[in-house]
Amino acid sequence: MSGLISLLIVQPFVLMNLPMVRSKGFASCMKVTVLNVIILTVLFIFSSPVLALTAMIGGAIPFIGPELILPVTMFILTTILSTASLYIADQIIEDFEIKTLPETVMVAVILSVVSNVVNAIL
Repeated sequence: MSGLISLLIVQPFVLMNLPMVRSKGFASCMKVTVLNVIILTVLFIFSSPVLALTAMIGGAIPFIGPELILPVTMFILTTILSTASLYIADQIIEDFEIKTLPETVMVAVILSVVSNVVNAIL
């Protein structure tokens, strides 16, 4: 339930209020959020062999693998996939724009952090 609240209310509201995002309102931010989740799901499905291999290699390294290498690698891969899905959604929706790729990375990280905080609170 908290994921649904984060998806339908918090993420479009955050997108609407970020200074690096240009949108025509809540409806366009909602479209981008839903499309972003669909694209991200597809990307995670296709990248699951890479994620599984990373987990196996990171888990096999004694002591530092599961504690350091695995979380950092998963954070980097998740950030790359989130940025790619947000960039694709940005290109598809006409009344929504993020100007540069670094701003897209910042928006993807901000959305991830906000979603995790909302899910932890709820």
